[in-house]
Amino acid sequence: MYIVAKDGSGDFTSLQAAVDAVPAGKRTPVILLVRRGIYEEADITVKQSGLRIIGADREETVIVCRSFRVTGDRVAVENLTIRQADGAEETPLVCAAGEDSRKHAERTPTWFLCGDSTMCDYGPEEAPRMGWGQALKELVTDVYVENCASSGRSSKSFVDERRLKNVEACLRSGDKLFIQFGHNDEKPDLPRATTPWDTYPQYLNLYIDAALKAGAEPILLTSIARRHFDENGVLKHTHGEYPAAMRALAAQRGLRLLDMEQATERLLQSLGDEPSKALFNWQEPGHPNYPDGVQDNTHLCREGALQLAKIALQLLAESGG
Repeated sequence: MYIVAKDGSGDFTSLQAAVDAVPAGKRTPVILLVRRGIYEEADITVKQSGLRIIGADREETVIVCRSFRVTGDRVAVENLTIRQADGAEETPLVCAAGEDSRKHAERTPTWFLCGDSTMCDYGPEEAPRMGWGQALKELVTDVYVENCASSGRSSKSFVDERRLKNVEACLRSGDKLFIQFGHNDEKPDLPRATTPWDTYPQYLNLYIDAALKAGAEPILLTSIARRHFDENGVLKHTHGEYPAAMRALAAQRGLRLLDMEQATERLLQSLGDEPSKALFNWQEPGHPNYPDGVQDNTHLCREGALQLAKIALQLLAESGG
């Protein structure tokens, strides 16, 4: 997802600049979320395929331009107003201008992922480190996966940084919102810290309510287990009461729960201490991205990310599809 914001708080201040930055050949559509404001641009040309240009507010997100031409395939323009520079109310030169894709039965559903570094995407400069949400994109073909997870975020900081607001603007009926936090809610620093039976569920309810308001399905996930074994080879529980709080909230709200903590604990325990390193980002010194080596028992490598993504899909199927 790219954010277009006139005040400079996003990735781009111009819609055309955001369009031009989209790489070609992506299977999953790229979302360009345009925040509220009046954007005066000369000519907008969308040659790329697979774009969703979404305004934060139909009335308050206004594109003023001489022309808005779409020549790419699978391009949707939703929830914004487009006016010609001379003040004409709407231009016919826009593909799906102002239409809401919630009305289109043929729209492919999107799974939005909200979470932390164990779920998020990584670039080649951090390979082989990979979030399981990144791997999930390789395993599903009938839906789109929009991985909005971000390293270091808690249920609180994700909200405070307006990341949930960005996702909320894009949610539509038929979508799913996967919510997995806990690793950083445990941290003591004020911007991230929550308490498991008080502020943690309060923040999680904001995600749940946002999904339900849009007609999407919220799905709760407990955090994946860390690879921490004791001297007897028994895996330690490192997430305190946060997984129990997540389970309780799912039961209280009547929502599906994917218990990734229990599933990954079983996997790691079955593998054992030494073999389970193969799922995590353990690299010997001399690796091009980790010249000093790394021994990371929290973050996954590609093999681990793929295995955990498969576990998530299995749990999803077992919970009802």
